Amino acid sequence: MTTRRCTSGVWEAGRRSREENLYNAQARALGYEKEARVVQDHYLSGAIRAAAAEVPFGLIDETSLLGPMDRWTDGPMDRIADRLTAFAASGVTTLSVIPRRARRGSRQ
Repeated sequence: MTTRRCTSGVWEAGRRSREENLYNAQARALGYEKEARVVQDHYLSGAIRAAAAEVPFGLIDETSLLGPMDRWTDGPMDRIADRLTAFAASGVTTLSVIPRRARRGSRQ
């Protein structure tokens, strides 16, 4: 989750101005206005790790297809299939895929 949070933190705040930032605007449109502002404030002040730490799990979960996590009651493949169906139904036609391998000795 830390890697994904860091990636989202960079996307969230971006390297653009407050006025022109697609990812920050997307987070606000999804209902994360306060969080988007906090992340961007941290990022633009140079506090990249603090920015990443403030990215809410809900935003990551809504915008990502994440592998196995203990909190899921269904299997991860079922959840990912359901999420793909939801993305398609909402009009999404392109997904960016960034595969991550599990840590050595971990099943996650």
